[in-house]
Amino acid sequence: MSEIRDARLQKANLLVSKGFASYAESFRVSHTTKFLIQEFDFLENGQEEDFSVAIAGRVMAKRVMGKIAFFYNKRSRRSDSTVFRKKDY
Repeated sequence: MSEIRDARLQKANLLVSKGFASYAESFRVSHTTKFLIQEFDFLENGQEEDFSVAIAGRVMAKRVMGKIAFFYNKRSRRSDSTVFRKKDY
C-alpha cells in the first residue's frame, strides 16, 4: 500500500514542479464541449485546426499509444465527447 501512496505523491510533486496546483481549488473553463462541437463540425476526418481550449469533465477511459492518446466519454454538462491528444517533441 505504501508503494501506491509513494507513486501518487511522486506524481503530485511532479505536477507542482511543473507549475500546476496538484489539488487546485478552481479551474477556468474556456469553452463547453457543446460549443466546440458546433464550432468545428465542418472539419473532415483527419483535418486539423490550431485552437487552444480548457475543458473540464470526467474522463471515463483513456487509451495511450506512444505519442498519441484518446480520452473517451469525457462528460461535460450533458454532452459526451472523445478527446484526441498528440504529443509533439
